[in-house]
Amino acid sequence: VRSGQLVLVAVLASLGAATPATAGGADGAEDTLVAAPLLSAEYDIGDTLVIGATVTAAQLVSGHLEVRGGGSTYVSRVDVEVAGGSSKEFHLLMPTSPQGGGQVVIELFDGSTSIDSDTITFTHDSGTDVAGILPVLATRVDLPPRVTLDGDVKRVNLVTIPDSLADDGIAALSQLDTIAATSDDLAQLSPAGLRTLLVWVARGGDLVLDDAADLSMLPPAWQPGESGVVRASFGVIRVDEGALSSGDWADTILPARLATTDDQFGFWGTDIIVDPRIPLSRRAGVELPNLNSILIVLGAYVVFIGPVMYLVLRRLRRLTAAWVAIPLASVLVAGGVIVTGSSWRSRGRATASAIVELSPGGAYASIDTLLFRSSAGRSSLDLADDWSAAEMNLGWYFGSGDASNSNRTFVTEGGQRRLDVGLENGQISVVSAEGSVSDSSLEVVVHSAEGDTVEGTVTNRTPWNLRSVAAFAAGSNVLVGDLTAGASASFLLKSVESSPTGDSNLGAVWPDPVFGLGFAEPQPGVDLGIWSSLAARKGTQLYPVGFVRVAGWTSERPSDVVGSERADTVTLVTELIPIEPAEGAGVRPIDVQSKFVVSPWDPNSGQPSDPVIRFDLPNTGAEGNLVLDVLAGDVVDKVEVLTGGEWVEPANFGDDGFLLSDAAVRFGTVLVRLKIDQNLGFDPSRALIELGGAPRG
Repeated sequence: VRSGQLVLVAVLASLGAATPATAGGADGAEDTLVAAPLLSAEYDIGDTLVIGATVTAAQLVSGHLEVRGGGSTYVSRVDVEVAGGSSKEFHLLMPTSPQGGGQVVIELFDGSTSIDSDTITFTHDSGTDVAGILPVLATRVDLPPRVTLDGDVKRVNLVTIPDSLADDGIAALSQLDTIAATSDDLAQLSPAGLRTLLVWVARGGDLVLDDAADLSMLPPAWQPGESGVVRASFGVIRVDEGALSSGDWADTILPARLATTDDQFGFWGTDIIVDPRIPLSRRAGVELPNLNSILIVLGAYVVFIGPVMYLVLRRLRRLTAAWVAIPLASVLVAGGVIVTGSSWRSRGRATASAIVELSPGGAYASIDTLLFRSSAGRSSLDLADDWSAAEMNLGWYFGSGDASNSNRTFVTEGGQRRLDVGLENGQISVVSAEGSVSDSSLEVVVHSAEGDTVEGTVTNRTPWNLRSVAAFAAGSNVLVGDLTAGASASFLLKSVESSPTGDSNLGAVWPDPVFGLGFAEPQPGVDLGIWSSLAARKGTQLYPVGFVRVAGWTSERPSDVVGSERADTVTLVTELIPIEPAEGAGVRPIDVQSKFVVSPWDPNSGQPSDPVIRFDLPNTGAEGNLVLDVLAGDVVDKVEVLTGGEWVEPANFGDDGFLLSDAAVRFGTVLVRLKIDQNLGFDPSRALIELGGAPRG
């Protein structure tokens, strides 16, 4: 390699090395750039892509790496400074949007000069999950690159997680469906890394432990008991003693819930009713002038310089004065437009919308900040070390996540992160960021009562007063009311459903006449644009079966993003709590979480397939016999249950359902495969599967 040239060797993913790119120099220079995913080439739409690179320099190099693509509205940039004859490793994070593909371009700069570029293609396959292995466990096993799960349900890519990846924040783990570890792995995580891992679990991840030697790092409510499994908010923590270290991957790893864009019946997006940028701009006071007013002014101008001026000058016998009057009128109107536009561009205030998803292990937070400038220039928002850029992910509903075409860069410089945005005169941009925070969890206790009723109590353990608190379950909701810090309230949810549902009837708890949800006065502090943003987020289910969601609003919580800390911020505070059976009661269908892990249609080919549903039992387990029931089974030709690693058709199937054998329950989970008559038009309300703790009456 010539003096002054660089060799950039990316950290290769476990799937193998990518094909190196050749430098474009006319002198036949050798390859200088090789790029590959840090974890896996498999991703779900909306994930943050993780790229690892090692820069080796022949002499001192001061420059940066840039990543573009993936449908992102950002450029991701990491500064590079490498002494001659040495190497450094870098992690690059690149958010993706629903509108984008998985192809990204990495470019290496020395100063402002581009050295080389390469392209990485990330692929998406709903039949493939990604499992990350923490370092201690990885040293104890001979890790295969890929395994097929029992019953041929899915394929799983197995990848080793670098030591410090969790310190890069929650976005760095978004490609992972399962994380496997030992208790020593948990002990070796930094406090910030441990919080990131627990927040990842709370948002739906599966954490599998090879031992239970020391579980003190886990919140008390999330420590698996004798059953070896516990539901941790929307995720699951399991212990399988020695199975992972012995290489029993196919039986120990469970198939993950389908990604939002693959779940044909996830009922996601039903509450996406308001573009979140609209109320955000209204609060900022930077709305565009009313079009009717503009048309009236223009119409009056045309009438004035046309018939009005003609008639007046003709009456005065001064038609030649039009040569002076028309330009003068034009100058006066143009000056008025300039003065009015300048006033519009200079008014307004910093405004932000935030979502904080609480859990006993920590909280996930995201914030949308509206930026505007009266003069051209750049605005910056400083982020915490484990925060990253995020997309609003509203592309399928309200157009691009950012309609301003602003120059947006996610910068990591000297270990510090920031969002850097270029704006023209009067231009507006909404930028988003995400990360984990240590906010206190709400104290919520819920359990099923008689029939389809759920009883609950919520205590506001946050330091902020919450307004218009409401509780939601599948097919049911109730307004709890305002809760000051430390206050408690009880609630009752009736007619809770045991099937996926998109019904919420928001107007019953948060009526909003502006957006047509009701005719009553709107609840104070409620911003349905923020609620729409939560509904549109990748991986979010607003009303999953087996859970209660509690949500409230506050304007007292400060912003997590430096530069918008003085912004007028409205925050949606929410927590998802698993429903537990009442003491001494059997498991009811409304206590059981159900999720599709295989879709009824292959999203790639569109061809029919056999859907697979995963049922997660409550932490208390099943008292009595578990009964699987198929309602409206005319569209279901056959039902199979994964038992002992094989698909088994129960012999005792009848109108009242069938009893499950003990072998069908693995880690508190039951997997059911349906053979569907596709000619009858499958939807989950017609082929409802219920799992309960006793035969129906």
